[in-house]
Amino acid sequence: LITIGNSTVATLPILINVVDFGAADENGGVNFLPNTDGLERKYGLASWMRPEKSSIVLQPKSSQQIKVTITNSESLSPGGHYGAVIFKLDKSQEFKNQSKVDFTKAVSTLVLAKKEGGARESVSVSGVTWNNAPFSLPDNVQVKLNNDGNVHARPSGDITVYGTLGTIVSKERFNQESTIILPETIRTYPTKINTTPIQWVPGWATITFRYRTNEADKYQVTTTRIFIFSPYTVVALIMLITLAVLGVRYRKQLMHAYRHVRSGMRQHTSKR
Repeated sequence: LITIGNSTVATLPILINVVDFGAADENGGVNFLPNTDGLERKYGLASWMRPEKSSIVLQPKSSQQIKVTITNSESLSPGGHYGAVIFKLDKSQEFKNQSKVDFTKAVSTLVLAKKEGGARESVSVSGVTWNNAPFSLPDNVQVKLNNDGNVHARPSGDITVYGTLGTIVSKERFNQESTIILPETIRTYPTKINTTPIQWVPGWATITFRYRTNEADKYQVTTTRIFIFSPYTVVALIMLITLAVLGVRYRKQLMHAYRHVRSGMRQHTSKR
């Protein structure tokens, strides 16, 4: 059952339609896919969705419940199927004695269905990236996951950051919003990391990503290492380079003075 409400003071004629939806990008956006060609999509659901009504009239300050039935026929393959119920103002209908109401966007409800008997979850790490300055640990880690299964997955887990001394400096929950990845798509999950601003000891820092899906018994682990410089190390290197340059110049000056003294001594000896 889907409940739709009218919070306005106008009577609203509403059209009800069903469409498929799919991933629009790697950030969780969705695209509505109207079935204008009459073909069934691999992960579509609209062809098997049946709203009990194709239109309703919502009275002011009221709501109605709409029943949507999914037909589990043999043509509905095992795995995930995804549709949406769209509620849109029917502008062809006019009601007297009411204010003009105009919708710029339709109201939608996403429907996620899973048919057993061959549904398969399979999520893997496609990449782990981060942003960090030369002297500090990352404050944001982006994990890119690939779902090559045939049903949506809801990954969970954690991201642990170890400092240059090997101690845990941050441990954050992954996918706190419990969002999903649609089948045969890639999704990027950004995770904010609370870490020590600067690492004073140079060395390798480690990012460990541990994850699993709802149906997995064990966690999968991915480890990435990054080298962190110390401000003290950089200052010491600059000082050493500076001292080396000054030392070379001082040595050249000493050699020049030595040659000058020897030349003067030779000239004095020759005069005698």
